[in-house]
Amino acid sequence: MSRAKRRPGPNPTDHTCLLLNTTTREYEEFERWADGDGKKKIDLFRQMMDDERAKRARTAAEG
Repeated sequence: MSRAKRRPGPNPTDHTCLLLNTTTREYEEFERWADGDGKKKIDLFRQMMDDERAKRARTAAEG
C-alpha cells in the first residue's frame, strides 16, 4: 500500500465555518471579552464551549 503524498505540516483539521447570529452589541461585548483576556475571539469561543461541556458533564453525572 502506498500512502498519498501531502505537504509536510500539521494534520489536516476540519474547519467548518460557524455562523452565529448576534447583535452588534453582543458581538462588540464578545470582542471586548476576548481583548481583555488577550485572546482571539475563536480561542475565547472554544474555551467557553469547553467550559459548557464540562458543566453539562457534571450536571449529567450528578443527575
